[in-house]
Amino acid sequence: MAFIHISNSIVGRSEAVGSLRKVLFLIITKEVTSMRFRQVSKKYGPWAVVTGASSGIGRALARELARAKLNIVLVGRGVTSLDQLAAELSKEQEIECRVVMADLAEEDSVDVLPRSTEDLDVGLLVASAGFGTSGAFLNNPLEP
Repeated sequence: MAFIHISNSIVGRSEAVGSLRKVLFLIITKEVTSMRFRQVSKKYGPWAVVTGASSGIGRALARELARAKLNIVLVGRGVTSLDQLAAELSKEQEIECRVVMADLAEEDSVDVLPRSTEDLDVGLLVASAGFGTSGAFLNNPLEP
């Protein structure tokens, strides 16, 4: 399975994170849109999981992957937003979508995603759910 991780915790300064996210978004978008649609599903399989799909980069990447005709598991906290996106992508791109409401920062959510996708052939995980911190990474506490 391919894994793409986009997180605020990679870099301490929010401006740098914003730039990093933009660069990663452009790279992923370019890869997906420059491939023939058939090649994308051939490379990654029929299903992709996108965390943080309620808004922002995760939502935008879900749209790009749907354009490439991958079925999408949309994961996030905003179930209304996820349901709307799923309906839109299913109709416009003629793909399947599955909505998984989960706050991945909560310990109770750890098992939700594997249980929700165990029947799918998932080949790509875009991990864009995250949280922001400031300062040097090593100076941040381990516990929230």
